[in-house]
Amino acid sequence: MSKNTFTNFKNRYAGKDAVAEKITARAEREMQKAYQNAYDAIYRIIQTAKGDVNYATYAKQTQILKQIGAELDGFKGTAGKSLNRALKEIAKYSARVAIRDLHLLTSKTVHADQWHREYNLKYVEQTFKDNYSHIAAQATRMKSSAKTLLRTHSAKVFQRAAVEGLTRRAAYQKIKADILADDPKFVFTDKRGRNWDTANYFDMLTKTVMHNTLRECYANTLINEGKDLVKVSHSGAKDACKKWEGKVLSLTGATTGYKTVDEARKTGEVFHPRCRHRLLAYHEDIEDVFKAVEDGLTDDQILNK
Repeated sequence: MSKNTFTNFKNRYAGKDAVAEKITARAEREMQKAYQNAYDAIYRIIQTAKGDVNYATYAKQTQILKQIGAELDGFKGTAGKSLNRALKEIAKYSARVAIRDLHLLTSKTVHADQWHREYNLKYVEQTFKDNYSHIAAQATRMKSSAKTLLRTHSAKVFQRAAVEGLTRRAAYQKIKADILADDPKFVFTDKRGRNWDTANYFDMLTKTVMHNTLRECYANTLINEGKDLVKVSHSGAKDACKKWEGKVLSLTGATTGYKTVDEARKTGEVFHPRCRHRLLAYHEDIEDVFKAVEDGLTDDQILNK
């Protein structure tokens, strides 16, 4: 057994995977940057427009919304490219480590490495489409929020003008300070009714889709090699995930006596949004290795036992 191969396996079981973390962190940074750039541009567009007395008119607001739409289209394109690139990278990596783990356990695989990579790349095509739809939908909600903000300001101007018998220009000047202080705020409400500010939402989305893809592509590779049992990584979690650490699960339900990965996921305790727990190929012959990792033994101590 190669010490480097073993160390990599052991580290992943202990929740440490520098390569996966680097790919995920880069995707997260790129997504956040794309969002922040779009937000800053939208903020400037609205703030600049607020200085114009025609800000509250329908014609001006239509022009503003067109500019905002262009910024959000740019955001969708940039964010989409980043996510697509990261998913392909994580899919290739996940297939590669799954194959190495199988060689570590059994030394034989049915399919060539390239076959597994191509299979998983096809898998992530749909994953990308599904998650890009979330990006596009959030961009649409952001435009809707901006439109609501503009319409609210417009209503306030015309209401003030009507009540005090002022011209639109005079009414606008009276409440201009309040309008200038009212910045755009983008909030996303998920299916459970929880509110996310958009920056945190994209952070959650990126981490969740990357971690899920890492697990799913690893599982695809094992299943395509006829392997069904996996062990949940042991990273010392403090939340409900802890009860699942070190558990052996069935990927497909084909092996009796074990809960399936889907059953574990449905509890909401593990493999939830942002969950970093991994699946590792399992064979009872190396149960002592898993136990040694849980006991905190070093590589040399484990290899020389």
